[in-house]
Order: sequence, then C-alpha cells, then structure tokens
Amino acid sequence: MSSTTKEQSRVKLLIAGTQKDFANATSISFAGLTFTPAALMQLLSSYVTLFDDVDAARVALKTKVAARKAQQPSVRALVRKYVTYLMGLFNGLPDQLADFGLTPRKASTVSVETKGIAIEKRRATRDARHTMGSKQRKQVKGQPPTPANGGSGAAPATATAASTPDGTTRATK
Repeated sequence: MSSTTKEQSRVKLLIAGTQKDFANATSISFAGLTFTPAALMQLLSSYVTLFDDVDAARVALKTKVAARKAQQPSVRALVRKYVTYLMGLFNGLPDQLADFGLTPRKASTVSVETKGIAIEKRRATRDARHTMGSKQRKQVKGQPPTPANGGSGAAPATATAASTPDGTTRATK
C-alpha cells in the first residue's frame, strides 16, 4: 500500500470517528484551533476528494498517453509527408513556408577539393575491392587455360636461343 493510500485511509477513518464520537459536540478544540465537527469533517472530506481527483486524473493521463502512443507513428508519417509536400509546393517562397513554421532548405556547398578527395577515395575503394560496373564486366573475357603440352599428344617443342637486334638473347620455341 502506498503512502498516499495510507494517508487517504487514515483521513477517512478520522472522518468516520468524528461523525461517531463528536456528533453531538458543538466544537472541537486542539492545537490552538477550534472547529465545529461539521467544518472539520468538511475540511477532511475535501482533502479525501483531492486524493480521488488525483487518482482519476492519473488514470485519465495514462489513457491519453496510451492513445497518443498508438496514434503517434501514423501521424508522424503524415506530418513528414505534409512537410515534404509543402516544401515542394512553396519551394523558393520563404514567406509562405514561414506561415507553416518551415524554412527553405539550404543548398549544400561542397568545395572542389572535397569532391576531388571523394573521387579519389571512391576509385581507391573500387580498386581495392576489384569492383566493376556492368559495362566493365562485359569486357572481361576469360581464356581457358592451355595445357602444358600445347593441347596435342605430340612431344613438347624444344626451345632455342635467338639474338635480338639490341644484342640480348631470348628463348624461342
């Protein structure tokens, strides 16, 4: 039991006791204060009523919060779409956008240096990952591996040395 519930129960018992034991009394004096039983019970009853009002407000708040949470996703989506519509409709008209509490989008300014760095990074990434576009992939043709003996059952050709015009030698078949 919470402390507020305990306090509310205690005050209700005080009202019941006052009705029972001070029904014929003309006044009650304590702590330097004097009350008629009816006035004291009225004061205590209004205090209990405040507890009940707070409890009812708390229940109403929970109900409204739950209703808002249930409606929030669809309304947020609607608001985003409406803002997009307004931004398109009143593009370049800041006075009309201000009527809706909106400001025009600022054009992003990217320096040439930043663009160059981005292009270099993009190329480096493609090279590192060996990625190609669809046209580049079409140009790649695979060659079947050639057998070590030239594809026939004949003996391999012997290599001979030949001299080149610059005076070096190279192996030929």
